[in-house]
Amino acid sequence: VGSNLLNFLIKLPIKKFHLIDSDILKLENIFRHQYGFDKIGMTKVQVAKEKIVNKDPFCEVLTNNASIVDMLINESTLLDGYDLNIVVVGITMIEKYILEHLIKTSCTKPLLIIWVEAFLASGQMMYIKPDDLSKAIEIIKNFPFNVLKKSNESEVYFKEGSCQTGFFPYSEANLTLFLSAIYPYFFQLIQRNGIESSSKVYTWIGDKEFIVEKGFELSDFGISNNSFDTIEKDI
Repeated sequence: VGSNLLNFLIKLPIKKFHLIDSDILKLENIFRHQYGFDKIGMTKVQVAKEKIVNKDPFCEVLTNNASIVDMLINESTLLDGYDLNIVVVGITMIEKYILEHLIKTSCTKPLLIIWVEAFLASGQMMYIKPDDLSKAIEIIKNFPFNVLKKSNESEVYFKEGSCQTGFFPYSEANLTLFLSAIYPYFFQLIQRNGIESSSKVYTWIGDKEFIVEKGFELSDFGISNNSFDTIEKDI
């Protein structure tokens, strides 16, 4: 998800990126990653840097082939040095750690957390202002805007991020639909330097017919909203 999101972000007037990822590009990542077989074996941050610099050679790109947890342990105020921080890992424990860390260090910058449900039943983005970090932790613990019914959790990985999505049979076009749906919010935040007045959750509803065909039940939230709609809620 992160590499595909980056493909949208490089169209905006961002002049400095800092990319952090401990992984290398492997064969199983290629299915839905932005990059091809010629990049297998390279670190994901290096491949992403090449993409950015090829698009804009004057853009400054810092990279760390490291765990974000290790990075924050070694440099506690790291995330306060940027205008906007974006987390695309799909692992609740890491998201919670980052939120708790930002509270402890009194970070003053907004945070975006992005993930998708299995089979891309939904795409989720949380925009969190510094004053709402504690509230965001509580919402993530029991997230109310899933499209899959929670009884499905033992059958599928309920939450996905990064390249884990490559293991599930849905169209890459759906991932593009999700990122296209949230792109206008990035445009407002970055292109027009607009900061939302309140923390929000943006939920893109996936292809419900496809989900039902796969034998999974929809949550009440999923049933009450239409496929491919984007729902905006205040936190």
